[in-house]
Amino acid sequence: MSLKIYRNILFAVSLAILAAIVLLSNPAQIYSELIKSRFELVILGLLITTFTALLRVFKWALLLKTRFLSLIPVQFLGITVSMLTPGRVAEPTKAVLLKIMDGTPVSKSLPSIIWERVLDIAAIIIFAFFSLTILAQTQFSLLGYIGVVVFSVLVIVFLLILYSKSFGMTIFNKIIIKLPLLKNLNQEFIRSFYAVRIGRERITFGFVIALFIWLLDGLVLYLVLLAFNAEINPLAAVGIVSLSVMIGVASSLPGGLGSTEIVMILLLNSIGVQNPIAVTAVLIYRFITIWYGLTLGFASFLYLSRKINLHELNLNSGLKI
Repeated sequence: MSLKIYRNILFAVSLAILAAIVLLSNPAQIYSELIKSRFELVILGLLITTFTALLRVFKWALLLKTRFLSLIPVQFLGITVSMLTPGRVAEPTKAVLLKIMDGTPVSKSLPSIIWERVLDIAAIIIFAFFSLTILAQTQFSLLGYIGVVVFSVLVIVFLLILYSKSFGMTIFNKIIIKLPLLKNLNQEFIRSFYAVRIGRERITFGFVIALFIWLLDGLVLYLVLLAFNAEINPLAAVGIVSLSVMIGVASSLPGGLGSTEIVMILLLNSIGVQNPIAVTAVLIYRFITIWYGLTLGFASFLYLSRKINLHELNLNSGLKI
């Protein structure tokens, strides 16, 4: 089965799950909750989401030590492409886009992208573990702890890739070169990759930014719930977002679509949020995060397609790096 067919099947599964959530939750009740909501809080959530999107760009610019403005469309489009792949494995797309745009070698930008993922996962682990202390008596505790362990192992693997050349070469040779965009890796790339060093100060500052970003993501969920007159502990909202995203990514569905929504709804139910409100709030929250992000990515595609030849990003052709 080709990658494209596999991706399309998973995307269809995600859409089917979302449709089932709406249909099984009574669309009339969802509409009733919508018209009673305080849309000014939803708009505030959308503004915060825009700020966090730009903050993610700033975090990458900090790690890569490059200009902020030039990274905005690359980050938005790269994240969109990544979200449409299982487990967000297409994150290196950003490195290839940046090379096409301004000639930055993939070997220089890829370490910063790996550090981005490490810092985000570390922040998610912290907040997800916090949420498990609140939800310790629910059916999600075992699944949550398994997720924390798996993601902790993933962080260790990424760190080994960054700091152990022998381990990194094994991963590059057995896994990474099989990715269509990175199939032309060579020994010169490996040498250049391990010549790149990101200072501890930038890593520490990047981690602080990652924590702040996930706190803001939780605040957006809190505001959306407040728009439907459902108030929960703001820190609980952060934990619920982190744990739901973790399980959603582990599901391998594109962007965690479907799986993240189900987990988030059930977690909200477990702390007393009524199901119609939980469903409506989660759908709105995901709209102003995931679907809004996809819109930014599409706009970035239109912008970049006028500046560079995006046909070079052909998944079947690879790229000399």
